[in-house]
Amino acid sequence: MKNGFLTFIFAFIPGAGQMYLGYLRRGASLMTFFTLLIAGTTFIPFLCGPLLPVVWFFAFFDTFETRRRMTQGCPREDAFMDFGLLEHGCEGFVSRYRKPLSIGLIAVGVYLLFRQFLYWPLLHLLDMLSPVTPLHHFLSSFFGGLPTLAAAALIIWLGIRLMRGPKAPAAPDFVPFGEGEYPHE
Repeated sequence: MKNGFLTFIFAFIPGAGQMYLGYLRRGASLMTFFTLLIAGTTFIPFLCGPLLPVVWFFAFFDTFETRRRMTQGCPREDAFMDFGLLEHGCEGFVSRYRKPLSIGLIAVGVYLLFRQFLYWPLLHLLDMLSPVTPLHHFLSSFFGGLPTLAAAALIIWLGIRLMRGPKAPAAPDFVPFGEGEYPHE
């Protein structure tokens, strides 16, 4: 059995407690998800920020639940956590929630565009009207936002693609023998 004090210490790092207990896949998926949420707070703080404590608390208490199951002799299977996305296949999840996912992706993309290309440049433009702020602040904020423009365009494109649905199958380029009109020799 693993040391209780070390389990407690590792439980403070999402995924590390699971890894310490020998659940490497479970711990790696929790750690990856938490790290992606931290990175996501840069672009989508209103969405990723509130999820950070939820995932942290889940990982903390899941460490002790995993340890409890191990001590009772009914350990859980070490598997990657898919958070319900792969339960019915990723395609099944996407097809079931196509419209909300599409609207969400488009909304996030529009928000990113607004935040980068309207809010901050207008703020800098107002600062420029005062005699203290030079023009280069406005230009640097606009051109510094080009990576966000690319990310926002990609997110909006994905949302539109999801909303359209799958492409219709193409008509065959050939007609099977015996069907259609053929010239006789």
